Amino acid sequence: MSRNPQRLSTVLSSHRASRQDVARLTAVIESQQQEEQQQQQAEQGESTAILSDDTIQSPSATSSYSEESFALLAARRRVDEFVKDGVYLKYYYKVLILISCFYLFPSMQFVMFQISSNKGQLGETCYFNNKCIYPALGIPAFNNVSSNIAYLIMGLLFIAIIYFTKPKEDGIHGLHTDMSLYYSMGITIIVEGFCSGLYHICPSRMNFQFDTSFMLIGGGLLFTTLYQKRHATMTSGAFKTFGFFAAFILLGFISLVNPPATRPFQALVGFWMIVCVVFAFVSIAGSVYLYKEDTVVWDKSLIRDFFTCLRHPSFINNKPRMACIVAANTISWLIILYSFATTVQSGVKFGGAESFNVVFLGILVLNFMVYMIYYISMKFYYEEIEMTIPSLLKHWYIWVLSLEVIVVWMIAGYFFQVLAVTDKFASEATSDLLNKPCVLFNYWDDHDVWHILSSVGLISIMSLVYVLDLDVRNTRRTELYVF
Repeated sequence: MSRNPQRLSTVLSSHRASRQDVARLTAVIESQQQEEQQQQQAEQGESTAILSDDTIQSPSATSSYSEESFALLAARRRVDEFVKDGVYLKYYYKVLILISCFYLFPSMQFVMFQISSNKGQLGETCYFNNKCIYPALGIPAFNNVSSNIAYLIMGLLFIAIIYFTKPKEDGIHGLHTDMSLYYSMGITIIVEGFCSGLYHICPSRMNFQFDTSFMLIGGGLLFTTLYQKRHATMTSGAFKTFGFFAAFILLGFISLVNPPATRPFQALVGFWMIVCVVFAFVSIAGSVYLYKEDTVVWDKSLIRDFFTCLRHPSFINNKPRMACIVAANTISWLIILYSFATTVQSGVKFGGAESFNVVFLGILVLNFMVYMIYYISMKFYYEEIEMTIPSLLKHWYIWVLSLEVIVVWMIAGYFFQVLAVTDKFASEATSDLLNKPCVLFNYWDDHDVWHILSSVGLISIMSLVYVLDLDVRNTRRTELYVF
């Protein structure tokens, strides 16, 4: 079967077709796809079917129908091609497990050394809530460590949900069925529980990196998982993705190193300048990649064409996607520039380099939210969800989970930020002023409640990504769109 390389923009601007033509052509494509699939299964057995976002099959039998019919199908970019080499997605959870092991074991050594070398005077280097502290097993604040079991429970629960409810691959219906990225998200929650537990053995400025590294990876995987639902063959491989995370985790580590005593302000400004340069590259490259997709050939003309589209909106071929990209970049740069500006103004607290991990995590989450809104909007646009009461009620699980995510994270954020019980970036005396009594079972404090609520929030938002396309599991791939 031949392939038609027509781009969405070209087809949209030059072709139209009747519904009857589209229906007839769809039937032809479906018939030939079924024949091809049977041949493939006979030769190689059942293979994994994954979305292809850059091509569409163009059977020779369509020559008897109008060109406009095929063009419209190409324009809508139906999900109707199966590929055999999508196994690279399966590397995600395997690589993540290896990364987790090599990250956790040295970190455990480091923290246990801190305990042994500072025994009897931990209060001088570790920031505890001294009004709610229960030691056990040689750990000074075991209650703060034990509350992280919520992450382990929720991570295992999410993996179990995916394993027992994953769709069966029949090569005809629904989106692709590779669950590797979903398993990766579940693993991330579990590892975050271990890392947060390590941090709370000795909460300090330097150990804060253990508490945030897998938060950054989890935030990035949320976006990646949502994107790969309809762009499986366009999603970056595990090595590139985790390499990207590693670069920003390195910046996060640098941000926690004490600046030179002689020129602390210049060091802070220099750090944020490096962040701006790195982020500029990521912003431009990522934007071009998301907009151009399969036509990306990195040269000067590609960048020039992209910025030409920004200057001349009439040249934009896919306006909804461009709007999504512009919105995400605007939000991201406002956060980066605000952080830079507060550094120049004061050089302390939120503007300081130590805020980088929080800043970057916020950028990842907000970019994910922008893309989630775009994704749901396109489901409305292509009438997978209709603006009718029956259709809205049919998709009740999306609205319930969305509401749960908003409510849980708002409450969790209140416990984390407003009811903070320590401040690792302040002096020990200042941090002690924030100490509060236990609030849950006379054993866990407000920060422990944050652990529990944030674990619920994580499984909720990951479940939302998972069920977002539950409604199309029984829909033929020839009727699904890529956006």
